[in-house]
Amino acid sequence: MGVYAIERLAQLTIQALLDLGAMPAIELRGKRPETYGGIADYLSNKLDLGEDLRRFLRGLAGFRNVLGHGYAENNRGLEEGGI
Repeated sequence: MGVYAIERLAQLTIQALLDLGAMPAIELRGKRPETYGGIADYLSNKLDLGEDLRRFLRGLAGFRNVLGHGYAENNRGLEEGGI
């Protein structure tokens, strides 16, 4: 049961980061980027984070989608064995 709580916490944390990143875009540009990847790109460009961090943020956005929409099926036996 604990792994579900960790997945949910990861999803909510990433969602909060992306929502927070959308706020300056709305304030400065008057509109929110259309995708979570767009928010990651906006933040990276605005904060001059560099390519590595941009890819990391885009990866977080994609991982949030996997967690939020269940795009992937995990092998719980492997997960629990690695804990």
